[in-house]
Amino acid sequence: MYVESSPEFKYIYNDDRYFYLTFDGGPAESTEAILDTLAELGVKATFFVSGGKTEGSDEIIKRIYDEGHTVGIYGDTLPANRLYESVETYLEDFNREFEYVYGITGEKPQVFRFRGGTVNKYNIHIRKQLTAEMLRRGFVYYDWNAVCGDNAAGADAAGIAETAMTTAQEKQRIFLLMHDTASNTETADAIREIVEHYEDKSYLFRAVTNEVRPVTFD
Repeated sequence: MYVESSPEFKYIYNDDRYFYLTFDGGPAESTEAILDTLAELGVKATFFVSGGKTEGSDEIIKRIYDEGHTVGIYGDTLPANRLYESVETYLEDFNREFEYVYGITGEKPQVFRFRGGTVNKYNIHIRKQLTAEMLRRGFVYYDWNAVCGDNAAGADAAGIAETAMTTAQEKQRIFLLMHDTASNTETADAIREIVEHYEDKSYLFRAVTNEVRPVTFD
């Protein structure tokens, strides 16, 4: 075990293998099915939320928090092309969601995911300035290094699980991109197969916190 010496990071390393289930875009009705499955399996996960847009969001976010999962920020209501018009536009959107989540949980969110990932076609003109500003404010952002295809048309649980395993392989640290929007009705069933597969390979399932060394596209 060792701690990285860079002044930018103070993360602890060891030889364990970790799996981070991360969900974007919720909460929605599918979130509750996902939470039921996670509770059954005894697994914690991370939800990057866009709450406040649908009925019942408050209650679902409170449940996510109360059940020991991490609530991170994904964004409020702006589409990506408007969200990344300027650093100020992004910060206004982020702050609305930050205050919304803080008001529900009583805990200030510390982790977030850029919509579309750190590197996307909308933010190229502000990317360096924006990432620097978010780090200056004390937030930690996380991308992903595996996908499951649960947003593809006609995706079923078996196909979602297979895609997840194909892209995750056996990396030491797996950050799997999943979704919990209204259309992701098969995601909850796929989780069971994914968890069983990787627990058999001695992976530890954890929620992201700001003490977890991030994986980022840049």
